[in-house]
This record gives sequence, structure tokens and C-alpha cells, in this order.
Amino acid sequence: MKAFWVPSQGKEARQILAKPDEHTYCPAGGKKLRLKDLIPVRFSRVPEEDSGVFMDPVTKDTFTNASSLVVLKSTGQCVRTDCQQALQALLLHSTDCNQLNNTFCCSAHRPWS
Repeated sequence: MKAFWVPSQGKEARQILAKPDEHTYCPAGGKKLRLKDLIPVRFSRVPEEDSGVFMDPVTKDTFTNASSLVVLKSTGQCVRTDCQQALQALLLHSTDCNQLNNTFCCSAHRPWS
């Protein structure tokens, strides 16, 4: 026989697969994305080069294929994930300091330290 399958067992080998989900999900939050949730993304170009290289607007680091990026919802700017985490930690620190004491609660905010 020249066939690489056994025709007599074709019915037994048949597997029914479940249909894939039709929705697109957010990679960070896992929620369903809706069209009205999408925002325009703005990339910052490197000023010295005209080759289409983009950079992080905060740290001025260029993006590579291995860069992990995040888009800020309020501005649409694209920044690196490590930069976003540092900004978020700084924001949480300043919020915690304002809740504890209105003036210079830690050594980071004391001008004389």
C-alpha cells in the first residue's frame, strides 16, 4: 500500500477541536479589548538619525527588538517597561509620603539630608 495513513482507522483518529476564542485580550491585564479602549500610540524618534530609530522619551534609550514596551494611556507615549515601573514606584512613594506627613516625611524629601 502506498498511503502513509491507514484508511480503515480514519474515523477513530478524528479529533474535534474546540473553536478558538474570537476576542482579543490585553497582554498586561487579561481583559477583553474593545475598540473604544484603544488609543493612538506615539513613538519618539532619535533626533540624530533619520533611519527610523525610536527612543524612550524619558531615559533617551533606543528601542530594540528585545525591548519590553508600555504605552501610557494619558499621553499615548511609548516607554520602556523598566522606566514605567520606576516612574510608578516614584509616584507611589510620593503618594505614601503625602499621606503620612505633609512635610518631609523621609530622608529622600528632606533638603538638608
